[in-house]
Amino acid sequence: MFRCWSTGRLRRRSLRFAAEQAALTDWLDLVAETARSEAARAEAERARAEAEQQKEIAEEADRFKSEILGTVAHDLKNPLGVILGRTEILQEMIAAAGPLEDNVKGQIAYIRDAANRLTEMVDDLVADAMADALDITIRREPVDISVLVQEVAEANRPLAARKEQTTNVVAPPNHVAMCDADRIREAIDNLVSNAVKYSPIGGAIDLLVTRQDDGIVVEVRDQGAGLSPEDISRLFGRFQRLSAKPTAGETSTGLGLSIVKRIVDLHGGRIAVESAGPGKGATFKMTLPVT
Repeated sequence: MFRCWSTGRLRRRSLRFAAEQAALTDWLDLVAETARSEAARAEAERARAEAEQQKEIAEEADRFKSEILGTVAHDLKNPLGVILGRTEILQEMIAAAGPLEDNVKGQIAYIRDAANRLTEMVDDLVADAMADALDITIRREPVDISVLVQEVAEANRPLAARKEQTTNVVAPPNHVAMCDADRIREAIDNLVSNAVKYSPIGGAIDLLVTRQDDGIVVEVRDQGAGLSPEDISRLFGRFQRLSAKPTAGETSTGLGLSIVKRIVDLHGGRIAVESAGPGKGATFKMTLPVT
């Protein structure tokens, strides 16, 4: 009797254990399935977020392309019209076959100047497109900023000479910063070429390199038309039209200073401008970290 009761009891316990084990297995399967569902949902959410980000990047690139195309259509129309118009005049003068050598030279000079303005504008557009490339990188190395300033000043002297401007450079050697030499040269060139463009005939442009507590400072001072508070507030935006105008008919796309700011920001530096107001010139200060 006892043996039968014990055997039955063990059998019932065995069946109950098997049922509990089956329930536990079912529960573990449910947990695993839930985990897989959560992982799948997380992966789907990540994929959606990534797709949305890529969409935003593509839309931003498309907007930027539209801005450039709009600028090309608007700002390049006038110089291209000059080139075409002067070419027609030149053809008529040549056809007349008269003693018009000086006039012919004058018309050729008009064409050359218009073409030069067009080239500068295209260069600015290309530079800004490069600066906005999504995979832009900065290659840091020790660079003597004074050397870059001297090189940029020398490159811009012919343009300044055409306007009878003087360029004064105070750039002692060994002002070294960790930066991308090509990018910083581009930024300095934008500042100097702007100073030439907006300074009056016979004006002076001063370039100064100093070391301060927060880094290497490049100053570009001009005697141009100066800047109003409204100009300063939107100076570094893209495609801005300011109250100041170039002093010898040069053309501006409104891109150069936005390029400068982008480059300086990528280096962890700062760009600022000071002006006492319209007619009182301006001073641009670019600060680059030493390390």
